[in-house]
Amino acid sequence: MFVFLPHMNIHRKLYQLHKPAAVFAAVFAIVALFAQDAFAESRINETAVRSAVNSLKFVRGIGKAVKLGVVFEPTSGQGQAEARQIADIIGSLSKRGAVKIPMTVDIAGVAEVPGGNYDVLLITSGMSPHFEGLAGFARRNHVFNIGFDRACAQNGACTIAIEADAGVEIFLNEKTMKESGFDVDAAFRYMANRI
Repeated sequence: MFVFLPHMNIHRKLYQLHKPAAVFAAVFAIVALFAQDAFAESRINETAVRSAVNSLKFVRGIGKAVKLGVVFEPTSGQGQAEARQIADIIGSLSKRGAVKIPMTVDIAGVAEVPGGNYDVLLITSGMSPHFEGLAGFARRNHVFNIGFDRACAQNGACTIAIEADAGVEIFLNEKTMKESGFDVDAAFRYMANRI
């Protein structure tokens, strides 16, 4: 036997009216969550970039007029945003005469540009598929690679990696440093986590 309850029908109609809004709110919340996670992975901030630039003072084998390049993955919006962020931060330092504004170059362009155009490459996040190529480029062309994720140094793509979440942590890959033809001062070696 079926009993019709009019008030149940009203709740059903109200639910149906609010259903699109609820779906939209749920989709918006999910997108916001993924976007937040994507940007949370970025370890690049002003402290990390300043530390990267300051670390060059301790490197033996780099000239005074340092030519910088910022490498990014062209298919990654985050990588492009990080490259612009790094260039902007270094641009503010260059106004004080510390360094020159770097070129930003996508990963495909790195191999096409002769190594003499860079002394230092700053590696944005999302580059792990290119670690082997970046390591080879650094060895062949006497280029000092700096990353902002310890995985870059751990995998040999970067000579140093700098993470500046709570405090500044420096990771130094001594094997990559030697293979690329560089050395660092003892004080820097003491400050770094050696890999």
